[in-house]
Amino acid sequence: MLEPCCDGEFQRVRVRNQGCTSDESTPCASATPTRAVLADGYLAGSQLQVYDASTLDALDPYVGGRLEAFDDAAIDVRGGRVVDAVLAHDASVVSLGGGFATALLSAGDSSTVTLQQVDLERSFSGSGSATLVLEPGALARGGGTVFGSANLVLRGGVVRGALSFGSNGTYTQESGSVSGGAARLAVSAGSAELRGGFVSRLEATSSSETTISDTALIGEIRVSSSAVVEVQGGTVDATMTSAAISGGGGSVVVGAGTVRNGAIESTRGRIEIRGGNLEPGVQLRAIQFGRIDVLGVDFAVDGQPVAFGPIAATSGQLSGVLASGEALDLPFQRTARAVIELVLMPEPGAPHLQLGAAFALLALRRAWSGGCGAGRRR
Repeated sequence: MLEPCCDGEFQRVRVRNQGCTSDESTPCASATPTRAVLADGYLAGSQLQVYDASTLDALDPYVGGRLEAFDDAAIDVRGGRVVDAVLAHDASVVSLGGGFATALLSAGDSSTVTLQQVDLERSFSGSGSATLVLEPGALARGGGTVFGSANLVLRGGVVRGALSFGSNGTYTQESGSVSGGAARLAVSAGSAELRGGFVSRLEATSSSETTISDTALIGEIRVSSSAVVEVQGGTVDATMTSAAISGGGGSVVVGAGTVRNGAIESTRGRIEIRGGNLEPGVQLRAIQFGRIDVLGVDFAVDGQPVAFGPIAATSGQLSGVLASGEALDLPFQRTARAVIELVLMPEPGAPHLQLGAAFALLALRRAWSGGCGAGRRR
């Protein structure tokens, strides 16, 4: 039922289950839910709250204050404008399906908030074990912050500004983009999976784990601390920056996908290249204390075959066949303390049993040699 009343400086409108007599701190789960409709409503400076399992359909409203959902309530906004804040608590469900919001959007506890065909001028945030979903048509101009154990799913739409994911939950991007101006995706905890869409800059830090696959397009990847990034597909295109992949700590594994333009650069972390289409214009660069491991066979520097292990030269043209079977032909540079190492890996379809037998024979020889040496010392 609707309960308009005065509460300090705010006019407060509440939607609750029918027959509920308790205060808001005690949900009326057993009472009959209310379904209220706010059509072309104008609530200047008001606080509109929905409790229990009740539902509010807001059709082109103007809410000058807060719009809040508690308990198992549901709010469906289709147009209009919310000025102050949209807040989802408990296990509530909120959908912003249109209109313009200058409001701050916050999803907490185990709530679910979906943005579609809405222009959100300020930032959004997720905490607790909440789930935020951006659908096609959503525009988040102020970026967002997700922490706790919250989840974020980007199925479409555009996030401008910084998107910080520091949650122990999961970030999934299927489409849409994090782009425009100083936009970036900063992943500092939990796991992120980029399967599609566009991210102008990915920053992976702390103990986060990020996977790039399918049709994802990334403008730049920066990795530091103990973060792990795996490139299993997609495209990294550094058209607007000097480094496509930059490792200042942590580790990066390139196993598939395409790297276009810029450098694959390691200053302190470890970059492992197993495969992928590394296009002309890409170069390998190990500087300071960086390390790059290249896995494959038939390596040569400036056309001359080289043995497996660290490359002695500080610059040149490295060619060979990567572990994935794709050709490698790139310029490289390294400074005195940095390492570019060539690691033996069989080509696809190579007889693994023969390789295993070779390693076993080598182990036996070493054991035999060690045994003989021990006997002579006696």
